Amino acid sequence: MADLQQPTTGFVNNGSLVQYGADNVAAQWDYISLSKPTRPWRISLKGDLPTSKDGVDMSVSFFEGTLPLFSAMGTWNLQGQSSLNSLKKNYKIKLKNAVTGNKLKVRIGDWFPLSGLVLKGYGTDRTLLRDTITTEIWRHFHRDEAGRLAPEAIYSYQNDQDLGMKTSALFSTAGFPCELWCNGEFLGLYVLRSDNDNDQYLIDSSNPKHFLAQPDHATTFWQTGNYNFFEWEIYSPDPVSDDSISFLKRFLSWTSGCINGSINPRDTYRSYIDLTSFIDYMLLNDVVVSFDSIVNNFMLCSWNAAATSGIVSIYPYDEDETFGVMAAPTTVDQADPYNVGWVMKRDKRYGGQDPIFFDMLHKYFRPEIRARWRQLRDKNRISGETINRIILNQSNLIDSKLMKKDLQNWPMNGETGIGNAINISDQGKKWSVNYIMDYAKRRIQWLDQQFRYYG
Repeated sequence: MADLQQPTTGFVNNGSLVQYGADNVAAQWDYISLSKPTRPWRISLKGDLPTSKDGVDMSVSFFEGTLPLFSAMGTWNLQGQSSLNSLKKNYKIKLKNAVTGNKLKVRIGDWFPLSGLVLKGYGTDRTLLRDTITTEIWRHFHRDEAGRLAPEAIYSYQNDQDLGMKTSALFSTAGFPCELWCNGEFLGLYVLRSDNDNDQYLIDSSNPKHFLAQPDHATTFWQTGNYNFFEWEIYSPDPVSDDSISFLKRFLSWTSGCINGSINPRDTYRSYIDLTSFIDYMLLNDVVVSFDSIVNNFMLCSWNAAATSGIVSIYPYDEDETFGVMAAPTTVDQADPYNVGWVMKRDKRYGGQDPIFFDMLHKYFRPEIRARWRQLRDKNRISGETINRIILNQSNLIDSKLMKKDLQNWPMNGETGIGNAINISDQGKKWSVNYIMDYAKRRIQWLDQQFRYYG
């Protein structure tokens, strides 16, 4: 194994090394705070490449441009599920204080401190943009006038502990592009992505009423109302209680009843869902065309969950199959914003997931959905210009020369991304910044027509 470099708690400011802590001792530090990048980040590792989810030792130095930020030791391992079959792997870096053995957490900008740094390779989206711009688009238009992404009371839950300082909760993931080097060799371009943990949803897992869950390779739960243990990951409460299972079963029983007509959604929804949350989730997935977010890739959240009551909110997660890229092989013409149809209605249904529950919401709440679209368009929360700005904030952090080198390291073929990346990208035609920008503009135009919005 390559020789590991010793850690520092150094922090570069104006080109000179500044050491913090008594006698410049690295062991003093278990927490590092960094600004969000304004230039490309370089992550330089020394150590063996991991071959599994079991961690292997490494040391790492972080740079912004040519200026070093800090160095540390730790482990890294493969990350993901289906992406494990890709040639371009995802990684997770876990940092440690080399002297104390404690976790070394990193806070980037206003993100919550990260105990593990996830590096996503996105073999199915070689632009590295789709996932992070989609969640940022959603945050941009879902925030209320005070900047909140959830009900006001949720933010004040821990006032007695931190005076309500957790105002930057992402309620999803965020990320930015970076360069990954290993033993002096360029490994590829990646996205450093935030964790999708309880803190991001202001969830206290010790509170039995705080519920957070994700469907995992699920199928028909919307219409059957059946809870299958193997189809759900429940992150909160911890430990999972009978009441939390009953809460999820109660919600699924309601969705199936609304679909089969035994329950009137208009008469009952206030006791089950945060309607604005669900409407915004539906609008997001129709703007970005995410056919992989219907029975998958979302989080269900509640802060008042009980066996017989409680309100569910829904939040996006893992949005790399968007803007024309979808699991089903489709040509550019088939995936065209004007041809692909609705995502959250039972329309063409690319990818095989059935939006039967969201189709029902469209039928019963079309006035509210249309009014919300008008509100977001009038305020420029959703527009081609807004999305372009979000895209450029990400793409400007990518060195075009290194993108060329990334494509040389990991050719645009199927094996790079889960064995079908080149097919779903229509031989790479969907992999460009200009394609995404044009797609977003024309998709909004199509939705304007559907909602009869004329500005």
